[in-house]
Amino acid sequence: GAGLDGRRFDRTGRSTGRGRTQERRTDPREGGRQTTRSASAILKLRNSKEKLLERLSMAVKAAKDTWAVGCRVELATTLTDEETVKGEVFAYDDKTKTLVLREPYGGSKGNTHLGEKEGYNIRMLNTNYVTKIVSAEPAKQPQAQVLPYVCTKRAEEREAKALMGANKRAEQIGVGVTRAAQSVFDSVNKTLPCRWQGKDIVVIGEVTIVSPYGLDNCTVVPGAEKTLDQVKKVLSS
Repeated sequence: GAGLDGRRFDRTGRSTGRGRTQERRTDPREGGRQTTRSASAILKLRNSKEKLLERLSMAVKAAKDTWAVGCRVELATTLTDEETVKGEVFAYDDKTKTLVLREPYGGSKGNTHLGEKEGYNIRMLNTNYVTKIVSAEPAKQPQAQVLPYVCTKRAEEREAKALMGANKRAEQIGVGVTRAAQSVFDSVNKTLPCRWQGKDIVVIGEVTIVSPYGLDNCTVVPGAEKTLDQVKKVLSS
């Protein structure tokens, strides 16, 4: 059909007049009115989409290169109190975003160039919690596709140490006590070692604090008045 200005349109709504191809479409932002879009505008939009897809593809490739086995990385994460995590990429699973790092034995603060003699730790983390890639150095030589030696004795020692720490922390949580009581325990425990005896707080076996855990709720064994003074200072602060 022909428009009022003499341009002709085919069945798809494309203008075929005046040597240019234009597309007619209904735009809800324009109140449902029909608008036209030139071929150059359509081509520009397609080019911008292709460039965006290309950049995304390059970003994905860069990420996979960063997590390549043998690559030495330094990362900032939200999962550790350390400033950064350093190590050598041991494995990476793109589906679960799981990164496995080999770290120098004793922590990630040392040199990331690892060897069998020095030993290493294994750290697993999700890359969604990586806030920044501080540095990334590619592997300088092909990595052997064999699993390294694992010292089971060292692993058992670390497991036992972790269990002891977990049990110690569990013992410091009162059973059936109020949040205020737990707060008093935590405050005193920062200065003097404490333990729960039922719902009572026992401070180094010398001072006992009972509910409602105030200054007047402390008893002391004879000769431990200095410990009592320390406890009262904490309670009054």
